[in-house]
Amino acid sequence: MMSGGRVTAEGRAMMEQLMQSGKIAEVLTGMMTMVRNMGGGDSMTGMVRMMKMGSIQRASSGRRRSASGTGRVPNPGRSSRSW
Repeated sequence: MMSGGRVTAEGRAMMEQLMQSGKIAEVLTGMMTMVRNMGGGDSMTGMVRMMKMGSIQRASSGRRRSASGTGRVPNPGRSSRSW
């Protein structure tokens, strides 16, 4: 769980529980399958698309921050790549 860009105590406890449960391999396998599907077989392209979707969702919810937490968000119109 996150609140205002920070991990909450509840979120940290949930992550620790997942890591100790032994299901982490299953979770990561499923996530990587989803990433490859999003990238048409290419995991790096899929990761970029997934991160881009996350930034779009944050922007639409009113949270306009960069991943580094600096508050500066790159201008998507200036990208040399188009997906």
